[in-house]
Amino acid sequence: MRAPRPSRIEIDGIGVSFLFRPAAAAGETAVFIHGLGASGESFAGAFEREAFLPYALLAPDLVGFGGSDGPDSFSYAMEAQARVLGRLMDALGIGPFHIVAHSMGGIVGLHLSRGRGGRLCSFLCAEGNLTPEDCTMSRGVTGGTEEDFARGGFEALRADLERRAAEIPGDFSGERYLAMLRRATARAFYRSALATVRESDGGGLLPAFLALACRTCYLYGERNRGLFPAEKILVERGVPVRHVPLSGHAMMDDNPDGFYEAVLQILTPRPALQPMGK
Repeated sequence: MRAPRPSRIEIDGIGVSFLFRPAAAAGETAVFIHGLGASGESFAGAFEREAFLPYALLAPDLVGFGGSDGPDSFSYAMEAQARVLGRLMDALGIGPFHIVAHSMGGIVGLHLSRGRGGRLCSFLCAEGNLTPEDCTMSRGVTGGTEEDFARGGFEALRADLERRAAEIPGDFSGERYLAMLRRATARAFYRSALATVRESDGGGLLPAFLALACRTCYLYGERNRGLFPAEKILVERGVPVRHVPLSGHAMMDDNPDGFYEAVLQILTPRPALQPMGK
């Protein structure tokens, strides 16, 4: 099986690119939301797996990333991204849905969940931003001005990532991220990073995630064990916290089988989510 070719639709005058595959029969949709600098291509592996055939799949390129437009007038606030995504879902006639959100996409997913609680079946947060400590690349980017970033900061960031990828032979996840990053605009990247930092520092993300009425799960790459201050609170509140073995932040590339196994476990209710890789 192969991922479909990207489709494109205009939402509020903005061209939005997305991967979409309807289910064989009417049912639930898994909505995948990518992180900072990436695109819906991050989740192409879901479309290639027969286990996902019972679900419709949607993996959009957020505004300013991938094949979507990046207009100057767009705010790149996470709420604005969620509004565009929600209208895309409405245009596709999506009913009950699951959110699978990676990194910055977790914030977009939390905004998307507001007002759609009756349709939201589950929310899998894959190293999504919940606390100030979760801001790594985004906080580093916003240390200067948008003008400085556009003049040379974005190019310097890409060069640094290229150097790091070259130091690790066969670093598929790094190479794949760089390919997606080259399609992002400096404006979209900087403003999205700024919005990520502001929301993470605001203190409302973790309470919003804990307040969700649907099934929830927090997922992280095994190499990042112990880096998430929210983990203890999530466990205390009964939220399943699992890790994907042999992976870091880009768990869908480092260990796609482990990542998509975890996704399917939250999409398909089971008596209990067991720790993976123990």
